[in-house]
Amino acid sequence: MSFQIDEIERANLKIGEEEELIKRRNLLSNAEKIYSSLANAYESLYQKVKAILHLMKFPLAFPK
Repeated sequence: MSFQIDEIERANLKIGEEEELIKRRNLLSNAEKIYSSLANAYESLYQKVKAILHLMKFPLAFPK
């Protein structure tokens, strides 16, 4: 039991620290979701631009 008490004392915990850590975790989680969404949107847009440029380079031949 004394080991656990020593460990808690060495942790140097502060009042409100848990709440602050929870807020930080939520912020980082949201940032990760935003980054992922933006990366997906960028990739989708980039693929469409590549397809458009390809079509411009090799236009479809329409019958006359």
